[in-house]
Amino acid sequence: MDVPTMGWSAVPVLALSMLAGLSAQAAPAEEADARGPAEEGVALRGGGGLQDGSVPAFRAASRDRLAGWAQVAWTPDPLLTAWIHGGVARDRAPTGTVWTGPTALTLGSRLRPLAGARAGAAAGEPAAVDLALSWWAGVPLAADRGAVDSDETDISFAVEAGRALGALRLDGSLGLAILGNPLRLANQDDQPLAGLLLTWAGAPAGPRPWELHARAGGSLRTPRNPARTEAALGLELRCPLQAGLEAAAGLSPAAPDLGLDAWVGWGTACRHRTRD
Repeated sequence: MDVPTMGWSAVPVLALSMLAGLSAQAAPAEEADARGPAEEGVALRGGGGLQDGSVPAFRAASRDRLAGWAQVAWTPDPLLTAWIHGGVARDRAPTGTVWTGPTALTLGSRLRPLAGARAGAAAGEPAAVDLALSWWAGVPLAADRGAVDSDETDISFAVEAGRALGALRLDGSLGLAILGNPLRLANQDDQPLAGLLLTWAGAPAGPRPWELHARAGGSLRTPRNPARTEAALGLELRCPLQAGLEAAAGLSPAAPDLGLDAWVGWGTACRHRTRD
């Protein structure tokens, strides 16, 4: 997703979560990358990463995780992006116990209500603020809660706003993650989500555009679960071939002490980067 020069720059979040990396309470990688104004097209990605010392939801002990994932995102119209994301993981507890298996299959979509107004603006000028409404659901593939992921469907919602300022873009999001079935499960929780992202687009008109980003956020504390928040820095080469790397550090005890993720991908469409 890359370089047509039309309107203000609109920069995506990179391939980790928009909120808290690979944790169960965070938005998935592909959810994050679908933010901002989008061109019609398809994007494919695959990657892997590791986390050191992350505490899963409803757990007391930390785990170290090695994970791989793949995703497909489709934008049939600038108003809408849909995605699917899945993967496998290997968790290791401090006691030496190891769990290996599939993570949840995540399905989600994002609606951009101002995309029509942007398209009709004079000279292709976008709206001053980009707004989006998104939701994503983790469909369980695990047989029980002793596996690497939940055996219950978790649903999350978020409201997002962003604005481009030349080569810089600032995005913010507020949301809610509904973990488990609130009508029948003891392990059920509603966790507030919040995140901030600052991105800088480098060489937007060149043959090898790239982006540098900094983000902070995650799931906030509830009576059932501690906060899981982190800060991260990342770099990505963009469109049509993509490659990226992000390093993260926990801001709360339950978040990973250290996280690292890398990915490669290919996309048929690119986002607006610079003013004409």
